[in-house]
Amino acid sequence: MNQPIRQAQGKQGFSQLIVIVIATLVIGAGVGGFLVFREKKIPSSEKVEDVANPIKPTQSPTQSIQTSNPKTQSELKPKSAPPASLQKTIIEKDKPPVLKNLGINIQPWDKTTNRAGDFEFKNKNYVDNKIFTEFAHKIVNDMGEKLLPEIGFNVPVGTKVVSPIDGVVTGVGFYEPSQDYIISMKTNESTPWIVGFEHIYNMRIKVGDRVLVGQELAEVSPSYGKTEFGNVEIDVWTGGHGIIKYCPFEFLDESLKLIYKEKINQLTKDWEEFIGKDVYKQENWVAPGCLLDKIIER
Repeated sequence: MNQPIRQAQGKQGFSQLIVIVIATLVIGAGVGGFLVFREKKIPSSEKVEDVANPIKPTQSPTQSIQTSNPKTQSELKPKSAPPASLQKTIIEKDKPPVLKNLGINIQPWDKTTNRAGDFEFKNKNYVDNKIFTEFAHKIVNDMGEKLLPEIGFNVPVGTKVVSPIDGVVTGVGFYEPSQDYIISMKTNESTPWIVGFEHIYNMRIKVGDRVLVGQELAEVSPSYGKTEFGNVEIDVWTGGHGIIKYCPFEFLDESLKLIYKEKINQLTKDWEEFIGKDVYKQENWVAPGCLLDKIIER
C-alpha cells in the first residue's frame, strides 16, 4: 500500500513542479512583452538621458521674483496717482509762459505817417542807431561791455504797454537810475517763470492784481530822462541762485511765431531802408530779434 501511495504523491509533486515551471514561463513572457511594449512607445529620436532624467518645468519670471522677494498683497497693488488738483499744480508750476504778444504793436512801415505800429520812424539818438535792440545785443559804455538781457523797443514816450499773458502781478519796483518802474508778472503764483517790462511809468496796476492778455499795464517812460523817445524792454526769466533770462520770441504762442517772425523781419528791413544803412545782422540771430537763446546774470 505504501509503495503506490508514494508513487502517486511523486506524480502529484512532479505535476505541481511542471505547473510552477509553466506558470513561471508564462509570467516571464508577460513581463517581457510588457517591456517590449514600453520600448516601442519611446520615440526613436528621444535621448536616453531625457528618459532617465526628464526636464522639470521651470517657474515663470514672476513666480521666481515673488519667491525670492515675497510681497504682501498691498505691496503688489499699483500705487495710486496723485490727486488731479496736485497733478495740475505740478504741471502749472513747471510750465513756461506762453506769450500772446510782445507788449507793443508792430506793423509794417507806413510811409505816409512814418509809423510802423507803435514805432516812429525819425532820426533819433537810438542805441547803435537801431529802432529796437536785440536780446544779447552788446553795448559798451563807461561801465564796460554788457549783453542786453531783454529786447528793447524804441517807441514814443507814453506808448501803451499791454500784458502778453493772463496772470497776476507779482512785483512793481522803482528803478532809481532811470527814474521809472519795473513790473513782474506770472501766469500763476507757484511758477518760477516771470514775464517783465522795464522802463515804464504811469502804472495801471499794482501787486496782486490779476491781468488779462491785451490789458493796459503802463506807459513807456522817457529813456533816462530823454523826452524824445522811450525804450521799453520785455524779458522772460527765472530766479534762484542766478537769474537766467531767455529770448522772449521763443515763448510766443506757436500759432503766432510765424506772424511775429514776419513782423520783426519787416521792421528790420523797413528801418534799414529808412536810415539807408544795414545795422542788423540777421544771419547771427538764433531766433527773430535774439542773438542768443539765454543769458545767465550773476
